[in-house]
Amino acid sequence: LFARHPHPRLSLESIERLVESLNGIESSQKMELNAQSLLAKQKRMELEHREGEKKEDESTIIETESKSVKKSKKPSPEFIKLVRHSRTMKKELKAEQRMQRQKFISERTILERMVLQHSLGDNLTCARWVESGQADK
Repeated sequence: LFARHPHPRLSLESIERLVESLNGIESSQKMELNAQSLLAKQKRMELEHREGEKKEDESTIIETESKSVKKSKKPSPEFIKLVRHSRTMKKELKAEQRMQRQKFISERTILERMVLQHSLGDNLTCARWVESGQADK
């Protein structure tokens, strides 16, 4: 009456390709994020250096009886603009990467998602991976 059929499974080659593509996405996104962070840091350092050349003494010194205390001034408008721009760019990059991860997961079959879920580990679901992009392996 009821015939038992084996549970469908992916071939080992398919599993390896799937895990490799997951690792590839993670590594490329991590490199993009690191590159953007490094670029933002370099721009920030260049701006600080230029401002340092303009104003040799950027902070005012308040003399007290036995010691001097430094009081920092507000950052320049250029510096504030640079920080805001770098934060905006980082948010945009993360949103773009989240969309890439969502597309990657949505294009997978149920079996492939099960394999991905297994490769991500017990503490991370596919949905969480799409949001965070960090698989703990």
